[in-house]
Amino acid sequence: DNIKDKIKSIIDYLTIDSNKSLPDNVYQTIPKNTKLLDISINNKIVELNFSNELLKVEKDLSERMIESIVFSIIDSDDIDGIIIKVDNNILNSYPNTDIKIPNILTKEIGINKRYNFVSRNDINKVVVYYLEDINDTNYYVPVTKYVNDDRDKIKIVIDNLTTSFIYEPNLMSLLNKNVKINKYLEQENVMYIDFNNSIFNDDNKIEEEVIYTISYSIFDNYDVESVIYTVNDKDKRVVKRKNIY
Repeated sequence: DNIKDKIKSIIDYLTIDSNKSLPDNVYQTIPKNTKLLDISINNKIVELNFSNELLKVEKDLSERMIESIVFSIIDSDDIDGIIIKVDNNILNSYPNTDIKIPNILTKEIGINKRYNFVSRNDINKVVVYYLEDINDTNYYVPVTKYVNDDRDKIKIVIDNLTTSFIYEPNLMSLLNKNVKINKYLEQENVMYIDFNNSIFNDDNKIEEEVIYTISYSIFDNYDVESVIYTVNDKDKRVVKRKNIY
């Protein structure tokens, strides 16, 4: 119930050797012995002050560590941004790299980045959530894609979830390849989206995993609080951001 306690728990899960309850093949990114010295929250911005052990992260894991902190905390309790400090000094680059980062970090930094473009012009950044099955439990994994595609992001999301080609062999989508969007509308903090019948499974239902991969993707690409699903203008289903984060 307490925001600070929730953040402490998240950091604990992300810190190497500090939590033994993670399933196999789920790896922590924050160097062991790193301490979260202080947390402050002001105007939906969280300030995290770490001990200098944070800087001991391996160079090739540095970017992933910062991304995992940001994506794990933002969306929790209406948090809009994160400031990361080490011994009271604001972190202005990924540790052990020359890559600069903004003082206030948001999901704009991306996560699990994939670059698939041939021109530096008209690059569209789209976050797509896939499934990963670990020990018979499904996890939702965001992938940030940079593409030369000027279509609305919802169209790119559905195209990616219905294709048989996925960049990582461990990721998957349960969305039928014949699924099509009939129409969609973003209005007053709500995304309305209507699909054809192919979104149904053999039992004439929409799989929960399908609903969640689409919903997470929409919430990361659009500033909406709810998604309303219909199939040929029937079978209404509402998913609210606050109920799935």
